[in-house]
Amino acid sequence: MASLYEIMELPAFSSLERVKKQYKNLAFKYHPDAHRGDQKYEEKFKAIVKAYQVLSDPKQKLAYDQVLYSRLVRPAASFTPKQERPKRKPPQRQSYRKKRSKTNFHPIVWVVIFFGFGFILFQFIWQANNFMIAKKIETQMEARNLLLEKAKVEAIRGNYDLALDYLELINYRQFDQDIRSLKSSLFGESEKKASELMQAGDFVQARQVLSFLISRGERVKEEWYVALAICYRRLGNASHSVELLENLLDKNPELLTANKEIAFIYKNDLGDFDRALFYLERSTAIIVNNYIDHYGKAYYVVIDPKNHPPSDFEVFLEKAKVYSAFNKHKEAIDACKWAEVLKPESPEPNILMGYSYFEAGDYRNACKSVKKAKKKGAQVPEQLENLNC
Repeated sequence: MASLYEIMELPAFSSLERVKKQYKNLAFKYHPDAHRGDQKYEEKFKAIVKAYQVLSDPKQKLAYDQVLYSRLVRPAASFTPKQERPKRKPPQRQSYRKKRSKTNFHPIVWVVIFFGFGFILFQFIWQANNFMIAKKIETQMEARNLLLEKAKVEAIRGNYDLALDYLELINYRQFDQDIRSLKSSLFGESEKKASELMQAGDFVQARQVLSFLISRGERVKEEWYVALAICYRRLGNASHSVELLENLLDKNPELLTANKEIAFIYKNDLGDFDRALFYLERSTAIIVNNYIDHYGKAYYVVIDPKNHPPSDFEVFLEKAKVYSAFNKHKEAIDACKWAEVLKPESPEPNILMGYSYFEAGDYRNACKSVKKAKKKGAQVPEQLENLNC
């Protein structure tokens, strides 16, 4: 990962004046207005701006320089030259009138002296090394705390992208609970914000938040891709939405939300009923398998609609509409029966079922379906209203 100095094309630990001067040169060189339509220059300019925000602030620059210094510089291991044992000089010959004097120590004395000196030297090196390690840890912790506070401030302001940039400058370990909690909080708040924006109909902002989650998240959820596809669909880009969902379904074909959403896009936005039917069939198969896992093989008798999401009803109803468009009335009636079970108070399955019975020539059952729809307060189409029931 390039350092901020490398992004600004400067040597490491450059002065504040040089950073400001270099920023003016790079802004003129890489400004997007000077290179319209070139995505590479726009991304380079954004990276330069982020780097300048940190390096132009003396406190942030000091913290960053300390972190960079701790990464680049390693304390050199202490080196102690090997001490050679002094050579003995050969005894000089003395005159015959004087006796020779012996000054040699016993070998045990030399061993004791050697090990004693080695122990003292080892203690000195060990204490010096511990001191350097403690200073290094102290410097790193000061830089960590400063960057962590900056990240918290940006998180409170809603600048989640910048907050993550600060956190990534910290060389933290997996057990650093403060940083892990802040990261988790950032992604949780972003996910909540995206959901609120989608409910409010602000799909442009929701798309930006979801793109941030997908690009910066450590564990990307499949639901984020589905929500991003919904944003693209609501913004009129159905083809890109389909591309996202198909890539997602290549990895997990059993994802119900993705199958349902892509079926609705093909049917309602692109008018491709064949592809829509393919994904609707897959969706209903997933739903039925879920019912079997939950209730057993007798699921149709004991199923409780309150325990299942409204999207199950929508899938069967849309499937019935597609079959009805293909004049496959038997399949449409079966899908309508499922929809009626999942949402008994809705008149839509009864109206569609009555139309399918009518087209199939079964006027008796068509009349029954029409009567059920009227009891639920629905306006029956004129074609079914004229039935002689």
